[in-house]
Amino acid sequence: MKSNTSNEENLVYVFDIDGTITIDNGDSFHVTDDGKFIQNVSNDTPIYDMKLLIDSLYAGGGLIVYCTARYENVRKQTITWLKKHDFAFDHLYMRKNGDYRRSSIVKLEYMDEIKNKHGYICSVFENNLETVKLLRHHGYNAMLCDVKKNVVKLNTNEHW
Repeated sequence: MKSNTSNEENLVYVFDIDGTITIDNGDSFHVTDDGKFIQNVSNDTPIYDMKLLIDSLYAGGGLIVYCTARYENVRKQTITWLKKHDFAFDHLYMRKNGDYRRSSIVKLEYMDEIKNKHGYICSVFENNLETVKLLRHHGYNAMLCDVKKNVVKLNTNEHW
């Protein structure tokens, strides 16, 4: 992790996790018989093309921030997964336990915090179209990633 304290110099790149740098193997989310929501994130498959992009941005001096809708209670497993697969990162923002608002709203709030704490947000990489549209509406350079089509779209006006 970088230790640059002057956020005016930082070029920040924000990445979602699920569906953006990982492929959902279908066993990541479970609801138990008693209605409890459990996230099993340790078996997620990394998207190596995204890892190469992240490595390149990091090597060029960019700050790598992950902003995910995952709940805080899986922070340790998420960090373990990032380290296991050698994903560079500087900061990790996660949804507070019990926060059931739309992930797009949560992520928009975090973007303002990330910008204020860490510097200029160059790009946000996200797989959720609603989130991308909301972030763009608020002036962020958000890119829509579609792992199934192995593409990053700069223009959401086109239909998949």
